[in-house]
Amino acid sequence: MEDILSKPHSFRCSLRLAGKAGHRLRGLLATEPDDEALLLMPCKDVHTFGMRHDLDVAFVSSEGMILAIHRNVGPQRRLAHPWAEAVIERFASPEDPWFTVGDRLHIRS
Repeated sequence: MEDILSKPHSFRCSLRLAGKAGHRLRGLLATEPDDEALLLMPCKDVHTFGMRHDLDVAFVSSEGMILAIHRNVGPQRRLAHPWAEAVIERFASPEDPWFTVGDRLHIRS
């Protein structure tokens, strides 16, 4: 598990890496909500088909900048960003902070 910090908004969360194709395809499907986010890399396209819970999604550039965010994404949706190199997703948590477009990520293990 990694720890991720965004600047300038100082949002911090725990992060798991999904680097293999099968892990990226599965994403958070068939997992129970928890406090960890999932880093899908490489990735520029995600879907919520089969999901039972809403997701928060952030698209990340190759330089670690947040390009776009989507909060409370419901089931049966597909999202993409043409310049993304990675996607971070978590179970939706409207009361908790999330990334802001323009944030830069710093990942530590």
